[in-house]
Amino acid sequence: MTEHADTHANATMDQAVADCFDALLAAIHASADEWRTRAQAALAGRDDARAQECLAATQRITQVAREVEMLYDKWRSMWPAPLPPPDRPDTQPKGHGAKLRVYLGNVVIAYPSAAETFARTIEAIGVDRVARLGKALSGIPLIATSKAINYHNQFPIGGYFVCTHSNSPTKKRLLEEIAAGLGVALRVEVISQ
Repeated sequence: MTEHADTHANATMDQAVADCFDALLAAIHASADEWRTRAQAALAGRDDARAQECLAATQRITQVAREVEMLYDKWRSMWPAPLPPPDRPDTQPKGHGAKLRVYLGNVVIAYPSAAETFARTIEAIGVDRVARLGKALSGIPLIATSKAINYHNQFPIGGYFVCTHSNSPTKKRLLEEIAAGLGVALRVEVISQ
């Protein structure tokens, strides 16, 4: 096996590990949200002791999320950026270096970051319409009416929060699925920097 083939195989494995970290973090944040909801219900029912227990659980879960995020960052910092395999030079870029350009009818949507382009495209399509599709990303709803605690990859649009935690090819795929589901004419390009 050549060095390039090894690098590509490692890139695939690295992405699998990254996906597992993302899923774990999404589950932890969902758990914290559930405890927060229980705390609010306890406060509404004037059960201060129960509310304090739930808030304490939320804090413990949030601390675990921070520790997992630190471990994830440490893990990512140990590996070099993968090289594309030599026999597939047209492979779509992955990771933080790629941007999106979206053609929605006669409108071009392109912002400095793929996350903002993704969120603004959803805004242009109609956040309410997209929310009705019930899509999820990284284990949390793609469109939410409240921000997930300690989940920084959500883009605020009006009274909504759009989950943007994914690589550019995944964002492209999701936008294409949304367009197909809603019958919207849309074309997405992934652009390497």
